[in-house]
Amino acid sequence: MIDIKELPEGWESIGLMNISRVRTGKRDANHATPNGIYRFYTCAYEPLFCDTKSFHGECLILPGNGANVGEVFYYSGDFEAYQRTYVIDGISIFAKFLYYHFRWNWKGLTEKKQYGSATNYIRIGNFEDYHVRVPPLPTQHLIVAKIEALFSQLDHGIAQLKTAQAQLKVYRQAVLKWAFEGRLTNKDVKEGELPEGWKIAKLGQVITDIEAGKSMKCDERPPRENEVGIVKVSAVTWGIYDEEESKTCFSNSAYNPKYLIRKGDFLFSRANTIELVGACVIAHRTSKKLMLSDKILRFQFTAEVTKEFILHYLRSPKGRPEIEQKSSGNQMSMRNIGQGKIREIEIPLPPLPEQHRIVQEIESRLSVCDKIEETIIEGLQQAEALRQSILKRAFEGKLVGEVIL
Repeated sequence: MIDIKELPEGWESIGLMNISRVRTGKRDANHATPNGIYRFYTCAYEPLFCDTKSFHGECLILPGNGANVGEVFYYSGDFEAYQRTYVIDGISIFAKFLYYHFRWNWKGLTEKKQYGSATNYIRIGNFEDYHVRVPPLPTQHLIVAKIEALFSQLDHGIAQLKTAQAQLKVYRQAVLKWAFEGRLTNKDVKEGELPEGWKIAKLGQVITDIEAGKSMKCDERPPRENEVGIVKVSAVTWGIYDEEESKTCFSNSAYNPKYLIRKGDFLFSRANTIELVGACVIAHRTSKKLMLSDKILRFQFTAEVTKEFILHYLRSPKGRPEIEQKSSGNQMSMRNIGQGKIREIEIPLPPLPEQHRIVQEIESRLSVCDKIEETIIEGLQQAEALRQSILKRAFEGKLVGEVIL
């Protein structure tokens, strides 16, 4: 309940059930049809479609269980709803005002009051306890207009940041492409030709050994101090070695020093989705006692190559397609690349000193990209914080008449 003293002059605190009706849909999850003409709101973030309609007009739609509890959607028109999705209709105040009010504090309130263990959910009581700060109708319209004007400016800025983020991704791939064409270290390389002193080699020619671990039943959590674990595929998936993506052996008797991951190890995922099979990292830091799994391979190389050169090549626009083409499997959801196929991967191989220069050039450029991306991510986070600040000031009665952006 809101303290009346906190309300701006002329505002009221009104229970949601006094200004609207709250009910759930009646359809099960299989009600959707591929070519349906009406939106079908489930507890997912995006609506499906179907051929029936049970709701009409301006409504708010709120997921009742699962990961999207706390989200709120506005829709005006005919639609259908899933049996665990809540619909607020019959709204007697400005519906868009109520929508933004929910955008302001519904997620925070539902995080404090959810039920269930395996699947989280909310109840009708969450809505019965909900109160709305309601100003006179003209003020509701002014507040919504101000929110939407500010959000429009904010969305434009966010779009620019995301465009810059996408351009960075393209540039990263371009750097890797140039590197393995020899263009970062040779000024006069002709298209389709290798620079002088380079050769094409099979990966098997520069690998002395490929080691694999074993599969075993484990506790699905990272090992603590004095415990032993094995790495998951996700430990090498996202560009850096992540020790937290691991699981704990039920007994320390499972420990085999032969499979222990050590600082400097080159790790390669032999199984994953088509986009991620062959993901590789160098373990720059090791603090847990973790072993290879059957899906994570360790490569040992000859003195003819640097691990960093091979790492960047296998992540490049030239190396990635080779991995994907040589992987096998009937399902696109899980692919595998065998050791024989790995050894067949072709690599452009410059002399060792030039490999070092290429790695230095790549890492110098990518380091700049990393710093720029950090700034972009920080900007996106600040934009979201500003969005919440706008909503907070709106429902404190402090937004209309202000200039925030």
